[in-house]
Amino acid sequence: ATKAFTAKYANTSYFVTWIASAVWVFAAPPSQSVTLDRNCTVVTVDFEVVCHSGVVEIGSLHHLCSLLALVFGCCGLCYAAERFRHWKHGTKPQQPHASLLLYAAAKHQFSSTNWDHMGTRYLDKASAVLTGILTMEMYGALYVFDTKSWRVYVIWIQDMNGQCSQAPTHLQHALPLVE
Repeated sequence: ATKAFTAKYANTSYFVTWIASAVWVFAAPPSQSVTLDRNCTVVTVDFEVVCHSGVVEIGSLHHLCSLLALVFGCCGLCYAAERFRHWKHGTKPQQPHASLLLYAAAKHQFSSTNWDHMGTRYLDKASAVLTGILTMEMYGALYVFDTKSWRVYVIWIQDMNGQCSQAPTHLQHALPLVE
């Protein structure tokens, strides 16, 4: 639902939430309690005894729910601030390149600076592995195995030569995100 705004507010939301929860935990640390109550039961004579020594509690359900509310509140606040910023300046955020090979977080969080060439987005092979894409160049083809869908795609290098020969050096052996 947040679409193009995700890339802009996600990191801000992460840091705001992290700082707010850290301040909160230091200002009002979660409660801890220990109750010692040894209770042993003989399950099988001369073979098995089951003992319960006590209970250790760290935090509370109220504290957990409050932290969840803080997370959703910070996320919503950062999203609203990003929407307001674009509304105030009359601009729309750039839509991320829609590739079926990338999962949502990679689509929004990977830096696209210097990775677009002639209308095609490229992905370095190390980042491709992190997103579940394994590649291998062999016999004039680039074999792409997508571990998320268990499919193999073949991209013929001769079909890409027009783009690859003109591409910057760092893109010549990168994975073109073409469907």
